[in-house]
Amino acid sequence: MRLLRLTLAVALCASCAGSDATSPSSTLVPTASMPTLTVPPLTVLETVASTVAPVDAVTTTEVSANVVMSTVVTQLGPWADITTGSVPADVLVPTSPETLNPQSNPINGRRGAGRPDPSDDLAVTLDLLGFAVGTATDPVHQRAVSRSMAVLQLDAGLVPTGQMDDSLYAYMFGADVGAPAGPGLRVGADEYRQIGVSAGGRSIVAERYGSGSRVVLVVGQTHGDEEAGLRVLLRARTMLPLDNVTMWIVPTMNPDGGAKDSRFLADGSDPNRRAPSAPEQVAVYDFAIEVRPQLTVWYHQNYAWVGGSGASIVPAQEYQTVSQLEGPKRSGDCAKEFMWCPIDEVLGSSSILVELPDVATPDDVHRNADALIAVASGA
Repeated sequence: MRLLRLTLAVALCASCAGSDATSPSSTLVPTASMPTLTVPPLTVLETVASTVAPVDAVTTTEVSANVVMSTVVTQLGPWADITTGSVPADVLVPTSPETLNPQSNPINGRRGAGRPDPSDDLAVTLDLLGFAVGTATDPVHQRAVSRSMAVLQLDAGLVPTGQMDDSLYAYMFGADVGAPAGPGLRVGADEYRQIGVSAGGRSIVAERYGSGSRVVLVVGQTHGDEEAGLRVLLRARTMLPLDNVTMWIVPTMNPDGGAKDSRFLADGSDPNRRAPSAPEQVAVYDFAIEVRPQLTVWYHQNYAWVGGSGASIVPAQEYQTVSQLEGPKRSGDCAKEFMWCPIDEVLGSSSILVELPDVATPDDVHRNADALIAVASGA
């Protein structure tokens, strides 16, 4: 097995639990000592994906990394019902009364059926992104894995084949496997930091792209059962760095909730309330006070609107225009101590809350990544 950095899952993987659990400080972590996830070589992943019959023919429209792909994709084989504007319910499970759990998922519900084998890194990653891949003992598991990869290929603007190739590998794992990654795909951040450790011992990581004077902070996941922001960040990373912008990305501030597909922190508290108090909240708060963002973007999921108030109304309106979400709406009463409130109060900064759709299609991913780049640029 080859050890490669998985920038999305580095803060989520169960193998990170218990590592460096005593140091929540925001210090530079050398590449060699960063938490890593064991990712199978490409040939192994190709073998896994090839257990599903290949597509006979695929017709799509070539697009750049910055253009929303609205063309419906014509496909044969097991991806015939997956398009840029529609993802079937067996791939991304919509919220319903049956998916809700009052203890762990009272609002958004479980996205998948069963938990994948922890040793199956590809399935674990897809599960963390919200796809319903099920368990290795499920007879349709490999078909679910392949269908999920087809959606990610559409997210990336790639031809959907449902099989791992160099471009999809680079898009998902931020790792070069020896072949061109494809137009617009960026491998690796300029800096990685471990900014804290969750109550369950999982690393909370920040990535820096660029070194401009305008500082923007993005938190991809606050509630562990709201995964679509992670897909938006995968897409947005392909467009970085930006001129005159330093963008800090915290993929998740709730790695314990993400690993358990639960809205809450390990102690059962809501990570978006009474901040900063829990170690995860303190880590993000302290980091924000250190890097001093002018704007912070917080991703949530289900309601499909953009929220802002005061100084954040202008970027919220811009984000809403590009993303085509509803809004902008008021993003909450700070008397409830939402995560962004104490940060903005200290820094005089502004935050926007992005509620992504319940089921995010590739078109949704494209529009929201474009919207993030637009508000981050400050244009």
